[in-house]
Amino acid sequence: RLILVDDEPIVLKGIQSVFNLTEFGFMLIKTYTNPLTALQELSETRPDLIITDVKMPQIDGLEFSAQAKRIMPNAQIVILSGHDNFSYAQAALRLGASDYLLKPIKKKDFEKMLYTAKQRLMDQSSHLAQKQQLEEAAKLNYSILRNRFFEKLLQTGTLDDSEMRVLYAQLGFCFEHSPFVLLKFVLWEMDVPADYMSLLERIIIELSQLLGQIALVEEFYTDEYLYLFVYDFKNVIFAEDELLSKVNSYVDEKASEGIRLLYGIS
Repeated sequence: RLILVDDEPIVLKGIQSVFNLTEFGFMLIKTYTNPLTALQELSETRPDLIITDVKMPQIDGLEFSAQAKRIMPNAQIVILSGHDNFSYAQAALRLGASDYLLKPIKKKDFEKMLYTAKQRLMDQSSHLAQKQQLEEAAKLNYSILRNRFFEKLLQTGTLDDSEMRVLYAQLGFCFEHSPFVLLKFVLWEMDVPADYMSLLERIIIELSQLLGQIALVEEFYTDEYLYLFVYDFKNVIFAEDELLSKVNSYVDEKASEGIRLLYGIS
């Protein structure tokens, strides 16, 4: 997705007539003679590449580039300038521009810029996809480590163990001296429809939202049980009846839907 910004219409027309932008993988979304209008519409046009003049009456191209980068941080920006001045090019790069071309534009240089911009965007897309995969893996690893931590805490009842201390710190917990309540649901006693996993996920979300109104909640599992560790209560004086009432009401509500939940509270 590409936009062109230049206060001279002849330049905008010239770029479109001389260069077949689609051959380089770009779709021209819009052209602008007013950079302020281009800024206002950036969230709508969502360009991957912005080609802009540097000398415009409404706003300087360098300032335009800086503002455009704040709105579209992943966009590539190429500045066209009649200034054969190294300080201009330096300023452009500092403000986030990825390239700087001198006017009059040479066809060979412009085509090279388009090719380079496309490669950068493809690499950037690949990097973002990889980053997303790593973030998903980190979330999964966090869930596994958290489950391991709570399972061991359930078995030993203590943090006096080097591995437990390391996990406690890595997971960012700070409940060692907090009062807590442990809810235990018997999974094999759950009378549920066929899509067991989807229902279990929904129950966890609903209970976490319900109890999250009065405290922090961490869930963990064993083969037979679902546990909810509830701690750091928002009220200084914890009302046990309030918690019991919320859980009982939720279980009754599920029963009315034909879902039987067997649970205990400690």
